[in-house]
Amino acid sequence: MKSLIKITIILSLASVLFATQNEVSIIRNGGMTLTVKSSEIQCRNKLQTCNKKIEKMEKKINYLNQQVDYFKNEIKRLKKTKKRVSLLENRKKLIITFFRPNVFKIVRDAYLVDIANKKVEKWKKGRKFTSYLHDDKNRYKISGYFKNGKWVKEEKDLWIDKRYIIEARKKD
Repeated sequence: MKSLIKITIILSLASVLFATQNEVSIIRNGGMTLTVKSSEIQCRNKLQTCNKKIEKMEKKINYLNQQVDYFKNEIKRLKKTKKRVSLLENRKKLIITFFRPNVFKIVRDAYLVDIANKKVEKWKKGRKFTSYLHDDKNRYKISGYFKNGKWVKEEKDLWIDKRYIIEARKKD
């Protein structure tokens, strides 16, 4: 039998602690013995150490996930910016010519377009409008139109192709 080292510790209930190389025994006054092997104690210590490391790693993972989310959002933002820049680079420079404001009349049904030449709305033949500028693509900007005989300023940025209009005569 291995040699026992008797250590007396004053605990609640006056317990006695016996220790060998492999186990620690606590004998309490009631004669009950609690035996814990030193390898279990080492495992518990290692488990606590591992749990602390896991907590640190989880914090690092959370931080890295936040960084990944940030960079994903940054990439999305940069892609949108890249698209806008490429659209601006592809856009030709328009040459705008200003002239004295005049009244025009639509000679056949026509679609009005925005500056990017996308159809916005359709106007019927005979409608009158005013303009004071045109571009090098033969489009006239609509500055206003007549509704029930009264001129109304056009709030949208609308353009119409020259082939759909004529200058209104003063007799009309």
